[in-house]
Amino acid sequence: MERRDRQERRRARQREVARLIHTLRIRAGLTQEGLAYKMTQLGEPTSRSQVSMWEIAGEKGQMPATEKFIVLLQATEPEDRPETVEERQARVLRARLADLPRHGPS
Repeated sequence: MERRDRQERRRARQREVARLIHTLRIRAGLTQEGLAYKMTQLGEPTSRSQVSMWEIAGEKGQMPATEKFIVLLQATEPEDRPETVEERQARVLRARLADLPRHGPS
């Protein structure tokens, strides 16, 4: 009975990790292939099929090794970068356009 409980707890953890990986990937705006590419660029060679297997909950799903999971967390971090000149100009133009009176067809 205890063995069965351990298996159930392991499957529950596996499902939780699978949901976490899927959520992080989606929030980062990445496809499975995009996440694999980004992780590979960060020095942890990863394939799309590995990401897919991590996101499958249940018996067939796999959990990433600790090193891969750490890189996955880095790869899905939100980009906190300074605004480019072009982005600033676009933001200013959008604000100015919003202030213009709207003239519709008469």
